[in-house]
Amino acid sequence: MDISGTQNLLKSLNKERTKHFIYISIVGVDKSNYPYYKAKHVTEKIITGSSGIPYTILRATQFHNFILSIVQSFTTGKNETITIPSGMKFQSVDIREVANKLIDILQTPSGLLPDFGGPEILPFEKMVQEYLNITKSQSLLKASAIPGERYELFRSGVNLCPGHTDGKITWQNFLETITEI
Repeated sequence: MDISGTQNLLKSLNKERTKHFIYISIVGVDKSNYPYYKAKHVTEKIITGSSGIPYTILRATQFHNFILSIVQSFTTGKNETITIPSGMKFQSVDIREVANKLIDILQTPSGLLPDFGGPEILPFEKMVQEYLNITKSQSLLKASAIPGERYELFRSGVNLCPGHTDGKITWQNFLETITEI
């Protein structure tokens, strides 16, 4: 969808009147064979290639909200043992901080920007445990080598950018502000 949608959008734009095309992408799309990442990278190439439209591409790490949805997919709310994939790490960032960055770059096309990452790199196990603590769950946490292409992506580290800790809102800060967990 990203590929064909972006192609159609770029074709429909008036190149003389379009001053700036902004595309949000993901850290590591150029380093992974994961299908969604490959599609995002192809889309970036379409934008940077022959579109002829001034552009900015911002690659961000995973949003806190996305990590929250992953965490919640493993939890049931009951006091039980929760088994999660081991070895995954995230550098999640608050969506509002990325939105503010997009506002900051709105006026001037800048090509591919430096990666934009959250303030800390955390093991998924710690993120889930912090969630369980915030929600006052008595569930026990067990990490296991669960196979899967998506899990391997987040074990590989391509989703991290340790040299770019641009966000300020930590995972713990984010969890503390959620009213409906």
